[in-house]
Amino acid sequence: MLMTELFIEDIVERCNRTFVHIGGDFVLIEDSPIHCPFLKVTDWREAWMTLYLRKLKLGQFTDRRQIIDYNKYVPFGATEIIMEALRKNLLDAAVVACDGAGTVITDRPDIVQGIGGRMSGLVYTTPRNHVIKKLQKEHATVLDPEKARIDMVEGAEIALTLHKKIAVTVTASADIEELKNLSQDISIFVVHTTGITPEQAEYATKADIVWGCASKYTREVTGSHALVQLGVGIPVFVLTTRGLNLIVPQISELSPKTGEALKESISDIQSGSTYVIHHKRDLKTGIDLVMKRCTLPVLRQSGPHPLL
Repeated sequence: MLMTELFIEDIVERCNRTFVHIGGDFVLIEDSPIHCPFLKVTDWREAWMTLYLRKLKLGQFTDRRQIIDYNKYVPFGATEIIMEALRKNLLDAAVVACDGAGTVITDRPDIVQGIGGRMSGLVYTTPRNHVIKKLQKEHATVLDPEKARIDMVEGAEIALTLHKKIAVTVTASADIEELKNLSQDISIFVVHTTGITPEQAEYATKADIVWGCASKYTREVTGSHALVQLGVGIPVFVLTTRGLNLIVPQISELSPKTGEALKESISDIQSGSTYVIHHKRDLKTGIDLVMKRCTLPVLRQSGPHPLL
């Protein structure tokens, strides 16, 4: 009788629930109490279903993985912001993590979105040759084709030999300090913050833009350092002038009026004023963005809960 050896292909987190991709299935190894109304996840089964549907529809975690995408899925997503900043030449390239390839460097907005638009919480992955070859064919640089390592600092080092102004998506860790020491031209985007410690939240205060996810300490610690907050249910904290400039293209794309207001307010923000930008439903015009001056962070009870 032949035995098929199983090995871990990927480790991914969804709404703070950790899954191992093994033998073609996703196996829950750590559960969480988090309910997220925006992601429509209330238990591990719904989180599992989301992963499985992305595997079936988008080829994630397989050799069929989609790497090019022009669509936007959330208004204030990391790859959506990077995508528009690349298009406006505010960035030269981005360093992102891709299942099946690990750390990837690309100057293509559509590849940044293809990799990250529907991917979050990737902890570990293994090489898939078809995915790596597709990326290389599109002139993306894969840090480690042999092992598909996820190492954003090393990826940034290589990116800086090819480009000047780069964005790096990273978790709240000491990597942020290492990235800042590499170059002043690195824009640091901190993602996947649910469950971080107060110490990690302090690291995040050194970044340019930080996603609040379902993190208690990102809101309490990092949020108080923000110049601008995007959204209220799942807040995104913009901490630096560089971060402000990077969000302008995406905000302008969503609402030209709000984009102009943001550009006109940058000097006011640099002088100490803080603003929130969020969606507002209008009976005549539909959904639009609203920008108003206020003390940050602005929190809403209807977001993910409990915060961890």
